[in-house]
Amino acid sequence: MDFRGAAFSGGLVDFGYATLTDGHINFGQAELSGGVINFERAELSGGLVNFVDAELSGGVVDFGQAELSGGLVNFVNATLSGGQVSFVNAKLTDGEINFGGTTFANGKVDFGLAWFSGTDVHFRRATFSGGQVGFATPMAWERPPTGIPTDAGGRPPAGVSLPEPS
Repeated sequence: MDFRGAAFSGGLVDFGYATLTDGHINFGQAELSGGVINFERAELSGGLVNFVDAELSGGVVDFGQAELSGGLVNFVNATLSGGQVSFVNAKLTDGEINFGGTTFANGKVDFGLAWFSGTDVHFRRATFSGGQVGFATPMAWERPPTGIPTDAGGRPPAGVSLPEPS
């Protein structure tokens, strides 16, 4: 399914409760200024959900309560200047979520209450000048995210909150 370059200022694209075992859902270079792209309670065991080079200035991309046991959710080189990407209550047991090279200028990525037990979550080469990335109260913290930049004191940048690994 290809939404590459599409512009969303409202409405709903609904993959809620979907099962993705193979294939490609492409939002690459899309512009989201409003509306919702919903993957709530979806099961991703393979394939690719792609937001490469997307621009999110508003709206919501929701993976709340989704189960990622394989495949790739890819936000490489995206720009978040508003809006929200949610993995709240998601079960992340395998596969990969990649925010590498993403520019965070505003908006929010929320992993609150997520279960981290095998999915690789990357923020390598991400740039943070604003916004918020939150990992409040994870249900499991067996494999914490990697590549989150730190300041000279070893702390994450402003707007990034990390719990202590268990």
